[in-house]
This record gives sequence, structure tokens and C-alpha cells, in this order.
Amino acid sequence: MTSGRALLKAILPPLVLTCRRRILDGWAHRHRPERVRQLEREHLARNEGLAGDEICIRDGITLKIHPESRYAFDYFCFVSPPMVDEMDGFLRLAAGRSRLLDIGALHGIFALVFTKTSQDRSAVAVDASPRAFARLLYNIHKNPDCRITPVECALTEKAGVLPMAYEGRHAVVAALDPRDASAGPVKADTGDALCETSGFAPDVIKIDVEGHEVKVLRGLAGVLARHRPLIFLELHPGRIRKENESLLPVIELMKRNRYGARLPDGSRCELESLTQIHDDVRLVLTGD
Repeated sequence: MTSGRALLKAILPPLVLTCRRRILDGWAHRHRPERVRQLEREHLARNEGLAGDEICIRDGITLKIHPESRYAFDYFCFVSPPMVDEMDGFLRLAAGRSRLLDIGALHGIFALVFTKTSQDRSAVAVDASPRAFARLLYNIHKNPDCRITPVECALTEKAGVLPMAYEGRHAVVAALDPRDASAGPVKADTGDALCETSGFAPDVIKIDVEGHEVKVLRGLAGVLARHRPLIFLELHPGRIRKENESLLPVIELMKRNRYGARLPDGSRCELESLTQIHDDVRLVLTGD
């Protein structure tokens, strides 16, 4: 089934879509809360004098990026305060870590900022979307000092293929209607197998896979048991239920490996309480 947004993109010419987005952006700009306006002022000050293909994410972290990546990267700079806090928490808590497995990398912002801060760091950036993967490759190419290995596949609980559908540049599992596989059947593997074949032992993992996170974590059971990495996890309860999954396997896996959960602001989150959440939530899982 085609969503209303996808239908608009299919039938309207690019110029109309561009004008529509500018109108909506203009309206949103006039109604932005004060924190967003303050974050934007700080972002503009950091980026003053930079070339058109450059963006300063935070002080000391300047990247060259594809033009179509800028809008997505802006969300972590000023557009979305929760995403700004997520990035700030990631940079703070991942300090001292050296190997990132970025699952659902999209345009690669987490892998890029992680490896940009130290020559001793490396990342494996995994994404299943052919649309996003082209941007990821471009951004890695434009930042040769960032040690990132791109991998085009879907991570899940067993090797094979997954039918996936596009949502913008995201490729998501077409769980409700496998016929809606607009991204095609995508190669799938487990995180355990990927890390074993590549000789990569992550000490930090970021997972943002739009509802497929339960199966991704199952496929990482060996990595979690052996290396107990720090995990930045975005949970999508509604989408998880649509995949006929629940958060109970996540809770059991975390308990088995002696993980605790915190919200990005540092407050403690009891694992059992995850069964009661209905809205998307970002968590930090630590085995320390």
C-alpha cells in the first residue's frame, strides 16, 4: 500500500515538492520554540565561513557532505532538540571507545563524527537502503581521514534476504505487506556473522532500524556476550508490534548480559518498564 507522502512524491514534479517544502519550512521557522532558535544561532556561528559542501556538527568536528545530506544532518545540529541531545550524549558517552558498529547508518553522521574525533577510531557503517547507501559512500569518500567500512545489507536474526520498502531514503522491512518491496529483496545477515567475517569487535553499537531492532539484537547475541559494547538503541514499539514482536526478548537479552538502561538525559530506566512504552524512545544500554 502506498502512503500519502509516497503518492505525492510519485505524482508531483520535483519543483512543486521543493516549493511545498520551502513553504512548510517557512511556516515552521516562524513557529519554532526558543531552544530551536538558539541552537540554530549557535550552529550558524559555528558554520560561518565554511564552504558550501562543509558542515560543522560540533566544535572541532567539520565534515564534507553531499548536498542532500545537509537537511538530515541539520536535525542533529538544531532542528530537533531531542536529536541534538542524542548526538551530544553519543559524543559524551562514546568517549574512550574505539570501534563503532553503526546499524542503520543512513548518510553516516554517527560513523563520521565518531571517527573524525580520533585517528585511532574505526567504524563499520551498515545500511540496507540503496538510496541512502549512495550518500553514505559519497560522504565517506569526501572524508578520507575517517576510517569507515561501508556495508550494504540488512542486519537481522538470520542470514538470507528481506523484502524492504522505501520510506524516503530509509529502507524498512515490509512486514505488513511483503508485496510492497519497493527497495527490493535486500541481502540480510546477522551482526555476529558480520563482525566475525570482518574481524571487527565493536565496543559501541548504534541501532536505528525503524522497528526491526528486536531481530537485530537477536543476531548480535554473541557480540553482546563476548564484548558487552555500549549500545545506543532507538526503539519503535508500534513498528515492533507490526513485526509480530515484543520487547520481552530485548529485556531478557539485556538481563542475561547484565545490561542496564538509561535515557539520554542519564536518568535510569528499569528494563521491565519497556513493556509499557508506546512512543518511540532512545535508550543507552550499558554493561558497566
